[in-house]
Amino acid sequence: MKCWSTTTGSDKKGNELSVIAITLLGFPYCYYIWSCVMSHKPRAARRREVRHPATLTMTDQSAHDAHTLDLSHGGISLQTASQIRLAQYCAVSFQVQLGEANHNILAMGQVVYSDPDAVLGFKTGVQFLRIDNGSVAVIDQLLQE
Repeated sequence: MKCWSTTTGSDKKGNELSVIAITLLGFPYCYYIWSCVMSHKPRAARRREVRHPATLTMTDQSAHDAHTLDLSHGGISLQTASQIRLAQYCAVSFQVQLGEANHNILAMGQVVYSDPDAVLGFKTGVQFLRIDNGSVAVIDQLLQE
C-alpha cells in the first residue's frame, strides 16, 4: 500500500509547484509546496535539546531509525546512521513523556541538511511543513520547560 504521491507542475503565474498527497495512520493530507531555495539560514525559532528515539519515514516508504537532538516549532535535528538526500519529503515521528502521559509527535517535513559528524554519524535537519494540532501543543509544552 503506497502512502505517498507527488506531482509537480506550475501554477497560473508559472511558479514551480509540488503537490504531495500523503496518507499516514489512515488520515489523508494534501500539501501544495512552491519550490524554494533551501539555505543554512540562522535559526530564528527557539530550540530545545530533546533526546528520544525517532523514525524518519521517506516518500518511498523507507524508514530510518534516528534519535532527536533538538527541536523547535520550525523543525528538528536528528542523528541518523546514513546520509539522507536533501529536499526529500518525509514524516518524523517520536514519543515523549510529559507528566504521567506519553504523547506521539508526528510532523511532515523536508530534509534541509544531512551532514557527516565524527561522533553522531550524520546530523540531519528536517524543516516542518505540517504538524498535527496535538503535536503542536506537546511541542509548545516541551519548549516552555
